Amino acid sequence: MIREELIGVLRSLLLAELSSVELYAAHADVIEEEAIARGVKAILEVEKEHAEKFMLRIKALGGDLPREAARAVTVGRAAGISSGGDVVAMLKAELAEEEQAVREYSRLVGEMKYDEDTLLLFASQLIDEIKHRGWLKKKLSELQKEREVAVKVEYISKSTS
Repeated sequence: MIREELIGVLRSLLLAELSSVELYAAHADVIEEEAIARGVKAILEVEKEHAEKFMLRIKALGGDLPREAARAVTVGRAAGISSGGDVVAMLKAELAEEEQAVREYSRLVGEMKYDEDTLLLFASQLIDEIKHRGWLKKKLSELQKEREVAVKVEYISKSTS
């Protein structure tokens, strides 16, 4: 990957991270389940770090930061708000973001040949995204089980009354 192409990739990744930051921020503001809100806020902080690292890497390579950053923030916030307060829908939206990030970082780690610093940055981000994906899958599974139990309890209550 030539330097200009790499800067373009980093700029695109920065925009995606900024959008994710806003998605997580919007969700963290409305999730009432304290443990889930804490987890989302923890991921939010890591995503902020990712964005900052991309900014630093772009500058280190002599690139300019993207002008589209404000749009990425708006898109992320709108996506977060559109989840409608349903925790499962929010976590599914976040999981989709994380799965896309895992795919993209995996691809980039495999393709990076000449820039060791950027390779290590992509690999580090990939590990974080894999951890986020795992946490989100676990929470979604727990919520699904809770909902199944609630439905069974409701059914039993109705059938015995």
